[in-house]
Amino acid sequence: VLTEAMKLAYADRDTYYGDPGFVDVPLQAILSDQYTDLRRSLIDMKKASLERRPGDPYNMRPIRDKREAGDNPARTSISDTTTCVVADRWGNIVAATPSCNLVGNQPDPKTGVAQGNRVRCLNTTYGHPNRIQPGKRPRITLTPTIVTKDGKPVLAISVAGGDLQDQTTLNVLLNHIEFGMLPKQAVTALRFNTYHMENSFDSDP
Repeated sequence: VLTEAMKLAYADRDTYYGDPGFVDVPLQAILSDQYTDLRRSLIDMKKASLERRPGDPYNMRPIRDKREAGDNPARTSISDTTTCVVADRWGNIVAATPSCNLVGNQPDPKTGVAQGNRVRCLNTTYGHPNRIQPGKRPRITLTPTIVTKDGKPVLAISVAGGDLQDQTTLNVLLNHIEFGMLPKQAVTALRFNTYHMENSFDSDP
């Protein structure tokens, strides 16, 4: 059920998410209970879907009209993301996911500064909200997370792994919150994931 829900969520991410300074991301509609109910109705409890099914949050419909999109056969290896979670005795918490994605770029020997390449998380598809434009921030996979209860931080998570990051965070959160696992158990328990989405490092739909 969770995998099917993630497929629907990623289809919306791939279709609508982009730098809000450049595109209108319909977040209020996507996060509304009404839209969630519409999308939930697409989950078949007896069969996994192999389709990419973005919804239509603008018109409150469970599925958007289908549009054809080409496939980009280029593939690039992904590397160099790490994690950092720190808490102190005063209740301060930091969750960070540093990621250069160097893909072969070497740091300058004089400065130690390497060129990141998150620009490859943009695409060149006309009309796509994540299409490359001057000054535009790419949609990225980094999702360091701090969970609060009654306004106070109780849990911090940071994971590496490109498009697995949201999914691993969900696995760990459910293990802790729903199944009562301690953090060590929640992190080391078996996980599941899906690749039913646009690759964020080759985001041509």
